[in-house]
Amino acid sequence: RLGIGRVYIGLLVLRGVGMAGYVLVHGYWRYLVVTCFFTAASRAGLPLLQVLVGQLAGEEDDRTRTMASLRTVNNIGLSAGFIMAAGAQLLHSGVAYRVLFALGGLAFVAVSMVTATAIRGVGSATLPAAKRARRPRTVYTDRRFITVAAANSVLLLHDSMLFILIPLWVVQRCGLSPTVSSSLLVLNTVITVLLQVRAARYAKGARATLRLLRWAVVALAASSIFLGAAGHGSADWVLVILLAVAVILLTVGENLQAVAGWELSFLMSDPDQRPQYLSLFSLGYSGQLVVGPVLMTAVVLPWGIPGLLLMTFLFVLAAAVTSMAAAGYPADREEGQAAAENEEEVRT
Repeated sequence: RLGIGRVYIGLLVLRGVGMAGYVLVHGYWRYLVVTCFFTAASRAGLPLLQVLVGQLAGEEDDRTRTMASLRTVNNIGLSAGFIMAAGAQLLHSGVAYRVLFALGGLAFVAVSMVTATAIRGVGSATLPAAKRARRPRTVYTDRRFITVAAANSVLLLHDSMLFILIPLWVVQRCGLSPTVSSSLLVLNTVITVLLQVRAARYAKGARATLRLLRWAVVALAASSIFLGAAGHGSADWVLVILLAVAVILLTVGENLQAVAGWELSFLMSDPDQRPQYLSLFSLGYSGQLVVGPVLMTAVVLPWGIPGLLLMTFLFVLAAAVTSMAAAGYPADREEGQAAAENEEEVRT
């Protein structure tokens, strides 16, 4: 109703308010309120960013490459933020923390101003009448899209593997220092920066994207094997090598899956309802944040290798379900486009 651009810019400002709001936090309940406010604005803004990128870039190659570039920049920003946060911790100063939060809030406001300039004059894409008639009336009745969104949430469990399972595995299963997991996360960030944009060039259309998704599952499965091989009884240097290989493979799978998710969600969404479609698709990540930590700590970590085999099974199953649910969409698009062209010819 208000327009995608206006809503997204408004959410950027709200995120800035939320970030700066941490300056006023002096207890748990204030922290909880501010965090919920900031997280809600952040989660709502991410799918709208994908919509705006689609409107600005247009072509499939440019659209996916732009999303990959944004994710690369995001990882660079995270690394810079970690360094700044570490500096604030070393200073042991409340003022340093408040300065960082205030600067973060101002940064969001600055980004909102830049975004407003960048998207000025950009309109929403519309769907031809002949093709629009073939689509479900709402995203909630589009069973194939909901199926792909649910399967994508399972594939996103690699996020919990990276940030929860592997750090715990390093300490509890391998008996190594927690600093090893920090080094592994740095390795993940570096590979993502180098790989993300390059991976985007292979996501051209539904068939190529599904092929990319299968390779992502192969990498994730191989990562589980190497992680399972890293356990007590081996020399520390052997464990570090096995863990590094596991993280490298996990990072490759993570990046390929992210590119495939962007492309499929865009291709399968109704342009007239794209914000709703992509917002529902992004709920998969929120769901993973709820289920993933419990699954990793209560099942995968205690079970060990059987738990990792379970993760491999879930990844393979999710990829298979995605392939079956998305298989008909290229034909649907071609038929819809042909119908629209025929209608135009009749009018001419």
